[in-house]
Amino acid sequence: MMNPVLFVITSDQIISHELVSESTVIGRDSLFSKVGLSLPGSFIPAKTGKITNENGQWKYTDLQNKIPVYLNKIKISKEALLKPNDVLSFVDPSFSSDDDVISILFTEETAWKDNKWLVKPFNSSLAEYLDQDVFYMKDGDLHIRNTEGKVYLNQLPAEHDRSAAVLDHIQAGRRDYFILLSKMIIKESPSENNALQPAEQASEPDESLDVHIIKRTLGSMTLLKDVRFHVQPGEMVLVIGGSGAGKTTLINAIKGDEKAQEAKVIYCGRDVYDNSQYRIIQRKIGYVPQKDTLLKGDTVYKTIEDAARMANLENVSDSNVLKGYVEDALKVFSLQNERNKLVSKLSGGETKRLSTAKAYIKQPSLFFLDEPDSGLDENSKNQLLDILHEIAHQENKIVIVISHYSLEYGPKYEKTENYKEHYDKVVVLAKDSTNTGRLAFFGTPHDACTFFETESLKEIISRIEPPEKHGEGKAEYFIEKFNTTRGD
Repeated sequence: MMNPVLFVITSDQIISHELVSESTVIGRDSLFSKVGLSLPGSFIPAKTGKITNENGQWKYTDLQNKIPVYLNKIKISKEALLKPNDVLSFVDPSFSSDDDVISILFTEETAWKDNKWLVKPFNSSLAEYLDQDVFYMKDGDLHIRNTEGKVYLNQLPAEHDRSAAVLDHIQAGRRDYFILLSKMIIKESPSENNALQPAEQASEPDESLDVHIIKRTLGSMTLLKDVRFHVQPGEMVLVIGGSGAGKTTLINAIKGDEKAQEAKVIYCGRDVYDNSQYRIIQRKIGYVPQKDTLLKGDTVYKTIEDAARMANLENVSDSNVLKGYVEDALKVFSLQNERNKLVSKLSGGETKRLSTAKAYIKQPSLFFLDEPDSGLDENSKNQLLDILHEIAHQENKIVIVISHYSLEYGPKYEKTENYKEHYDKVVVLAKDSTNTGRLAFFGTPHDACTFFETESLKEIISRIEPPEKHGEGKAEYFIEKFNTTRGD
């Protein structure tokens, strides 16, 4: 496998750096210390950050607090995962000239040595270097056309007209454009790199999800094997399983964040594992991690407002449109009365609803949540699950939830007061005799209880856990039973 390459972009030079090490410190060389990649700027701290490879996923970690660092124009607080064609920007706080910013393009191009680079000032001669289907001039300013997703702006489809701004990164076919204060940097890739450029939008099929994880390994260990199922839009799916059965690994593999070595994941007719499709699909995906990433000193309103801006929603620069987005999210997640509360003052249930609203405002059609009900009381848990169920059914989205707690479903609970079956389908993962996560069941919660001969989903875990974890140790039996049932 080839190594990723960093292109350091300044106002007057381009520097290439191949990532041959699993960890590279970025900063500025001095007489007393050297770094893996030295940036040519007097404002750059000695040790600014580092780029590391952890289990096949590249990540940038900030090591200082003197200058702001941005990923695709979004400020990084501590660390950020890196995807092909991401741009890191290091900015002098006194930013007043082109020399006050240094950008790094992270790429996995195969023929990167053959790229051509141009540095052009913003003057009348610039027009001859621009694609007129992508750019146009209005009132003396450079604008980006609405290209219906055929062009990418800061890693997202450029879906409406807007003026080009400082630090913008525009991708169009074989060309990348980087906007500075007085100059534009243009990169032209050879045809060998075409597969890594944004793909043209095709007509959208139904937004179903088809998963087939053939094998996901880590070193010599096989984490997942032969997990396959199909989810329709409008369905809410619960993922459960024994300890270490691979629930989070499965979600990360589906999202494409930690790809399986052998897999086929199709969402909305697109292959998640195809680099040319990846960015299109990511725009449709929302994810809520188990641990919230909220800023405690912000209000509820500001948290959602900032999320709306970062999502680059249509016409979000219009204050009235932005307000509408925020108000809708507040209403969906029953946070109207908490709009002016600080995040630090929220209850557990309110905090989790806010974390979910932050991801929801991106308007995803495929929504993943990792343990959203962890630590919540019964009322808060049911309130959140009611909201998620309505999002799936009323907005025709796919909602997939990992949980150890939402297991009070099945015949044992059906006659209890206020019983509601939130989930349409359940995925049950279990470890086989080789300690590999396998699919032990996929279907409705009621059918799951029938299949495992239990009165509730909670009892299923006892069926598949090993005796040393107080289970019955029947994982292998049910894996084989399910394979036989589906005709494998």
